[in-house]
Amino acid sequence: MENRMVDLEGETVVFLKVRPGNVDRAVKDLRRNESVRMAQPTLGPYDVVVRGNFRDDAALRAFVKEVEGKEYADGCEARPSFRQWTREKAIDAPLVGWTLIQARNPESAMKGLQNIAAVSRVYEMPGQFNLIASVQAKDPPALMDTLTKEVHKLEGVRRTETLMGFREPEER
Repeated sequence: MENRMVDLEGETVVFLKVRPGNVDRAVKDLRRNESVRMAQPTLGPYDVVVRGNFRDDAALRAFVKEVEGKEYADGCEARPSFRQWTREKAIDAPLVGWTLIQARNPESAMKGLQNIAAVSRVYEMPGQFNLIASVQAKDPPALMDTLTKEVHKLEGVRRTETLMGFREPEER
């Protein structure tokens, strides 16, 4: 069987579980990789969220294999997007929620997410959660309000799971 590479358009989101006491080390190490655009600590089932650009699936698989081989790593899940949207004007808020969304109609939900002021990025991908939205907020109550009063009310949104993190100064 022929092993063909698939070109990847746009960014891939990678979720990483890290062994206790190693989050800072992992973030610093990941940020040194030329394909990584952002590595950020989060709270939830994963410890670090990474945004990266990988030319093809082989490069992404090599990155995942490399990361999983690190002493600090305890698991890695890559989610390449086949469509994404980024707000042109950056939102300046210290808190970010990485919200995984299960939507009946991802295209419609993606359009709805673009109308929520606190949403800065949306990625569409295959899998149980077919959208990931980056939601910015000034504090946890503001994040919760955006999620419950806006994201959860979008037509077709069936389920969400949110990881919470804090933006690093160089991400602003």
